Amino acid sequence: MASVTDALAPELAARIRAYVLEHGDDLGFTKYFWRGCEPLEVDVIQYHKFARAHELASRESSRDWIADELEVSPSTVGTWLTFSQMPKFAHYLASYLRLGQPEENTCWLTLRCTHGYAIPIGPWIQAPLEVRRWEDLRKAYEQIPHASVSDRTRDLDIGFFLGMMVGDAAKSKTGHGHRHVDLILSKEYETNMLIGEYTCDAASSLGLKMHRVADIARPANKPNGFYCWVSEASPLIDWIYNVCLGLQDTEKTTYDPVRMDWAIEAPVDFRRGFLQGIAESDGSVSIASQTVELWVEPSRDLISKLLMTFGVRSFNNRQALSITKSQVKKAFDIPLFSPSIKTVRYAKLERLASAFHVQRGKRIPREVRTFISARALIGQTVPSISQSVLKEFGLALSFETVQRWARRAGMTV
Repeated sequence: MASVTDALAPELAARIRAYVLEHGDDLGFTKYFWRGCEPLEVDVIQYHKFARAHELASRESSRDWIADELEVSPSTVGTWLTFSQMPKFAHYLASYLRLGQPEENTCWLTLRCTHGYAIPIGPWIQAPLEVRRWEDLRKAYEQIPHASVSDRTRDLDIGFFLGMMVGDAAKSKTGHGHRHVDLILSKEYETNMLIGEYTCDAASSLGLKMHRVADIARPANKPNGFYCWVSEASPLIDWIYNVCLGLQDTEKTTYDPVRMDWAIEAPVDFRRGFLQGIAESDGSVSIASQTVELWVEPSRDLISKLLMTFGVRSFNNRQALSITKSQVKKAFDIPLFSPSIKTVRYAKLERLASAFHVQRGKRIPREVRTFISARALIGQTVPSISQSVLKEFGLALSFETVQRWARRAGMTV
């Protein structure tokens, strides 16, 4: 049994009664909703009894007799006939009578449902059954009330949120429930807190509620604890997963490529935000090798194409997409990591993009060679020395160059 959120207006109650008296327990209206209202067997049975109760009441049968006939309590019959309570499908019928039929190739999608009975709460949007071009997504999200107060564009924030969904964020779904987004980030870097808060704000651009929850204490086999955030469970997240990302419920972003060719033609802010969400989730910057790597193996083709829309070339390297030093400045010009967050990776990429390079055939300055030798003698590693050189002199040196001069100082590398 499910209670209505607000009392039904008498006019709407009369329309529901008239509909079930005319159509009985026919569920044809459910085809206009996302996944046909996601029916369970119990929902079908309850709606049949609800419709039958109204039919029998129209013949002036008593509530007690109707209750015996349908094998429910008299109080249940009473709430059905007065519309103070209704089964799940009756709530969808009420919404159908208010909303009418959606446009062709779209369905009605509620952003929220009640827990347990999954009664639709709204707000409602007309969501495309397939996203083939950016315009399909834009028409959907423009219907969604949102509470973001940032000075960033909505396209950027939505792109970032979808990028995080493809990357670090878990898209949990249990049983017949709706998906929610979990984000768990290491406490190794304080800026990871900013990534989580940014993601929450980006979620609000889609009308989704997301908030921080209790941290995870440091496990015995880990050096740090974890920050944690969780979104509400919503049919909208299911729709994003299945339609926008193009994934089946049995597929996972860890192993299966997203199907988002429509993103190639999306506005620049959406593409920028999406790449930033990917990079903040699965990106790394190496000062020593002067490269950026995006660990997005299943979806490398798409990410490579999106990078090329900004003129950034990349290549497959192990399970990652690599951006070499010749492309680093272009990657920073996107910028590949979010300037709103300015994580450690953003700072590294910024230093690489603005660094000086020793021209081919030229020796590195004496003071730099001396610096490398001194650091090598105290046991500093080659990658660490590379970062120190960049920070101290603004000079980007390859791993091989630093290694060569470190060895001359007697360092075993």
